[in-house]
Amino acid sequence: ALKYLKNATLPPPPADFKVAGKQQVKLATSKGDIVVELDAKAAPLHAKSFAYLTSKKFYDGIVIHRYEPGFVIQAGDPLTKNSKYED
Repeated sequence: ALKYLKNATLPPPPADFKVAGKQQVKLATSKGDIVVELDAKAAPLHAKSFAYLTSKKFYDGIVIHRYEPGFVIQAGDPLTKNSKYED
């Protein structure tokens, strides 16, 4: 698994990468689209990191590994990229 980690990491967002106010991001899934809103005022570092990783296509091809309706969706493990997992 360590050989995959080399391709699964990115440096932090550059200082000049800005996310202002609220920004929407669309997540396209095999079960339909999900729209999330980033709030840079309430969570500036999280919004910046998520927007930056999205712009670098870091999340493309990953598996959503937990879904609890009305509560949480968990994903983001780069080691699941392009896996053969099916629900």
